[in-house]
Amino acid sequence: MMRNILLLIIGLYVMACSESSILGDEFIGDDSFDLSYIDTVSLELSTLRYDSVITSTSDRLLLAYQSDSVFTGMNTEGYFLLAPASDNTITDSDVFDSITISLPLDGYFYNLEDYVSVNVQLERLTEELESRAYYNFSNPSSINSSKTTLMNREVKFYADRDQDPEVRIDNAFGESLFNLYQNGSDKIETSSEFYQYLKGLQLSITSDESVGIGLVADSIRLRLYYTNHTGDTESQSELDMYVSGSPYFTHYSYNQPQRFESIVEFGDQVISDNTHHASLIHGGLGYRTLVSLPSIEELTLTGKNYVISGALLKLFPVESTDDLPETIYATYVTEDLEIISSSSLIVSLYYDDDHGRDTFFAIDVSDLIASMFADESTRNYSVVFDLDDDLNNSISNLWIGDETYRSELILYTITNK
Repeated sequence: MMRNILLLIIGLYVMACSESSILGDEFIGDDSFDLSYIDTVSLELSTLRYDSVITSTSDRLLLAYQSDSVFTGMNTEGYFLLAPASDNTITDSDVFDSITISLPLDGYFYNLEDYVSVNVQLERLTEELESRAYYNFSNPSSINSSKTTLMNREVKFYADRDQDPEVRIDNAFGESLFNLYQNGSDKIETSSEFYQYLKGLQLSITSDESVGIGLVADSIRLRLYYTNHTGDTESQSELDMYVSGSPYFTHYSYNQPQRFESIVEFGDQVISDNTHHASLIHGGLGYRTLVSLPSIEELTLTGKNYVISGALLKLFPVESTDDLPETIYATYVTEDLEIISSSSLIVSLYYDDDHGRDTFFAIDVSDLIASMFADESTRNYSVVFDLDDDLNNSISNLWIGDETYRSELILYTITNK
């Protein structure tokens, strides 16, 4: 691993030399410059929280419950609409049999190695989902509708099986829906008629231990089974309704942990000194790690003519609820937390296979540091760290240690002798 880090540092230096006009032919063999590094640049880690995390743009509908030393009784609910069936062939002579819901797994599991048994609840909303036409649901969204329970069953979810659970739900609801698809004066013929009848559904789970299960939202399916009578023969047929193309989102319900109780609105921060020298990144709850560099301004006041040839930010993880991710992501922000980087930056994991003590995330921040040295107005810029987009609708989380856990910024500089 150390060989990889050395190559990274050399790469930073070569890259800087190739881009700086100061580091041209005059530098090579010139005794007027001194190449060195500074490893005592202080870091300040804080935890902040986004006001809302958009979950309607995620492909996932999350069923989860989390209870640990930080979060007690956090749970999620998945809200969704179904599109009406596009191929209704139900006739007057057909007879309703049953109705089921299919729960397609997307491969995300939290705290599940083989299988888990949880109680799954399906509830019918009596009012339309808020702002349904705009498809712009976020966490937290206000859910004001009363509900009617359609299903409350124990379901087994397997981590290594291709088959998705298909669960029977309330027959009375199924028969009522079947009757509206059948010929008659109340037959459903348009989408608006369907949405007027079925305004929305909610999925949730109850569990005695922390668990998370990701569903492919678009593929959630309600299926009507019915018997088709043609002459003297009988055959079973199905009519399917999918979420596909309809609004959905995941709602997170939780109590603010005591250590983060001072975070009331976006912009509020809790420094790592008050959270056991670590900062939290939590996917679905919107907690993110903010790294500030207050000592950069002090370096600019020393009177030395620094040229930044490389800057390496190393962050040591303290704890992760899952296996450590191979990458996390970073964005540069202003003092007001406005994003200034054009895209998210990849932060790579360097894993110590032998002991794990030297496992850390690293990112080249040479461009940010060079800007902070060159422009006084940028010296309050910081870096926000985030999980992969796929985990931003999840209960996966990661604690990043501060300087107590050896997180550091290493500057490679060239100065006039």
